[in-house]
Amino acid sequence: TPEDPFLGIDIDDCRNPDTTEILPEAQSIIDSISSYTEVSPSGTGVKIFVEAKKSPDVKSKVHLDGGMAIEVYDKGRYFTVTEQQLPGAPTTVEQRQNECIELEKKYLLRETKPAAKKSSANVIGQLYHNKDDDQVIDTIRKGRDSDSFNTLFDKGDLSSFDNDHSKADFALCSLIAKYYNGEINQIERIFSRSALSRDK
Repeated sequence: TPEDPFLGIDIDDCRNPDTTEILPEAQSIIDSISSYTEVSPSGTGVKIFVEAKKSPDVKSKVHLDGGMAIEVYDKGRYFTVTEQQLPGAPTTVEQRQNECIELEKKYLLRETKPAAKKSSANVIGQLYHNKDDDQVIDTIRKGRDSDSFNTLFDKGDLSSFDNDHSKADFALCSLIAKYYNGEINQIERIFSRSALSRDK
């Protein structure tokens, strides 16, 4: 409950019930917390009981690679007590606030999404916003994509695309799109002026 001093750490799918072997990562947590620990009812996990408070801004549960899961609660959940104490673990519930904070830092911090980076295509498109077709063509011819653009736009050369019209069409449209100014028909207009343009 919010009033009592206890916190429970539930580590699932970390123990082989036949051999009693515990995954190294789980054993590392058990050793670092060093408080009363017992085998869970299924025999495949362990529960650690400590005196501590969970930080409000961290997750309560996380799944790790390999299937192991960690849950941490200080209120609002029931923890079944089996009295099957884990050999080698302390027999008493210890005060472990600092150790639990370190556990939270390692496993339970909420992920913050980084600000989306604008692709170079979007940046270029913004730089040349509202340019007319001729200005966009002129800009591409002066840029780093000029050779590819000229080969496709002026010559309609398919040799770099396995002589596949569709691949070449897509490549030229992609080049134009990098300098797209937001007017929905501009790519089609510019493409239609190219040597690749055909009735299809």
